Amino acid sequence: INNALIPTLRALDGAPGVVIEVINEPEWCMASACNTKQCVKDEEMKRFVAMIAGAVHSSSPFAVTVGSASLKWSTNLTGGGQADFWNDAALTAAYPAAGAAGTLDFYNVHYYDWMYNPSWGYDPCRKPAAYWGVDKPMVVAEMPADSTHYPADKLLSCATEQGFVGGLFWAVNDPSHPLGAGLQAIKDFSAAHPADSYAALVSWLKKLRSAISAISSLPRASVASDVSAASVASVAAGAAAGSAAAGSAAAGSA
Repeated sequence: INNALIPTLRALDGAPGVVIEVINEPEWCMASACNTKQCVKDEEMKRFVAMIAGAVHSSSPFAVTVGSASLKWSTNLTGGGQADFWNDAALTAAYPAAGAAGTLDFYNVHYYDWMYNPSWGYDPCRKPAAYWGVDKPMVVAEMPADSTHYPADKLLSCATEQGFVGGLFWAVNDPSHPLGAGLQAIKDFSAAHPADSYAALVSWLKKLRSAISAISSLPRASVASDVSAASVASVAAGAAAGSAAAGSAAAGSA
């Protein structure tokens, strides 16, 4: 944190389009869902996330999130998932020293076809965000343009019209999930929603930064709830609008 993260945050100071994603799909190396050679305890990962979030919020105006692998681990719906690892209560319990600063500004989940099931599927098309007990804005930050269950335009609409605040296709540089199938959907969405653009995304990030600076003593959930869902929706195809880079983490930079 002191030798790498904070110097990086200082170097980024003043940049308009920055969100810090602490870690991508951490669940795969957490004990309860681990499929890697080495695993860490769930509480250790939550502590790590809270420590990083606390450092970011204490040293910069940037928003913080985690790339959760699935709604399976990001819902407080009883019987609807396995855990809610990244909510405020879970993170503050894991690292109390950070307090509210150690929580996320918005949620970030992924959808791939292994999550599809008409009865229990963890996907943004089956049930709206409210069903999953979401208490902050939630972005579907990875979804396949080549899904075998949903056409690309359907996934995009589900990620913006089901109470979620946007979606990104994965990925511009991953041959296993070619972005080509999603390009027309992105162009159509961009034409239909001109306000949901990269400029709108940057505007939202500036608004979030201003809110965090102005009321930094309040819990992060309060800050996030003050941001309108309409402007947050730019994360959806907004960051992607007119850009083939829509499905990557760098989509906005295009």
